[in-house]
Amino acid sequence: MTNTTDMRLSRWWVLLGGVVGLGCLQVAQRTAIVMKGYALGERVHRVHTQQTDVLLETVEVAGLSSPLQLSDVAKERRMNLVAWAALREEP
Repeated sequence: MTNTTDMRLSRWWVLLGGVVGLGCLQVAQRTAIVMKGYALGERVHRVHTQQTDVLLETVEVAGLSSPLQLSDVAKERRMNLVAWAALREEP
């Protein structure tokens, strides 16, 4: 009788070990998915920040090359601007 009890007990330990092992694998898998999601979120954030920086630089370049900005620089440097008539404001 002791032999069968030991056999049943060892089977329970194997079953318990298997369940614990599967639980650990499931936790590891979910942790890996969360970490991949976090890394993806970081990359998306970096790309969004870079897009915003590029957009701001583009707007700044467009502003610096605008006719009014160029006329202000020409006035500062005391240069003669040929196209003054095209840059005058209409009343």
